[in-house]
Amino acid sequence: MRESTIEKYICSKLEEMGIMSIKFRGSGRGAPDRINLCKGGKTFFIEFKRPGEKIRRPEQIQWRVLLEHSGFEVFEVSSKDWIEKTYKKIQQTYCAPAK
Repeated sequence: MRESTIEKYICSKLEEMGIMSIKFRGSGRGAPDRINLCKGGKTFFIEFKRPGEKIRRPEQIQWRVLLEHSGFEVFEVSSKDWIEKTYKKIQQTYCAPAK
């Protein structure tokens, strides 16, 4: 399955959850594919990969470390079933109303 097929599917599911998923372009080599904006200012990033692939390039690792050290979560997604596996966590962490 192609990375773009997975990305399109996941982004449509995120939009159904009320999450704005924006292509993260012009941010330099290795930046995650998508920045995901949620109500209340909550944000997370997604790096899409083909099934079986992992983040390996040094610039991708640097971006991940930078974002995680800044308090953001970076998800590595390589299958359509990722959304089903993490739906509850995303709902509770990113879609729950701010208190």
